[in-house]
Amino acid sequence: MTFTASVKGQPVGFCLAVRTGTATYAPFAGFDYSLSRENYAYFGVLSEMIRWSIEQGLQRFFLGCTQYEVKQRLGVKLLPMASCFNVQPLFGRPLGPVLAGPGGFGLGS
Repeated sequence: MTFTASVKGQPVGFCLAVRTGTATYAPFAGFDYSLSRENYAYFGVLSEMIRWSIEQGLQRFFLGCTQYEVKQRLGVKLLPMASCFNVQPLFGRPLGPVLAGPGGFGLGS
């Protein structure tokens, strides 16, 4: 589900929320802070997502991995996180020559 915020009819932000089991995951958000900050759009969207989650009977609410200070001020408990990346060769070739290529960046010959 996508939650959005508007100021004077103009979209200024969104947050994606995914329901799975008894939890809501909200991994992605984007805001035009030059338009949304003075209207507290981030907090409005966050409050609406929490309200929706409670109405759905969900028990946990997980947010993305940015804006730690803001989330802590709201009483969010920070949990340890880990990320794992698997970099595969591009079209069966090592990435080094592809990135180096002629001119320093781009597809090599």
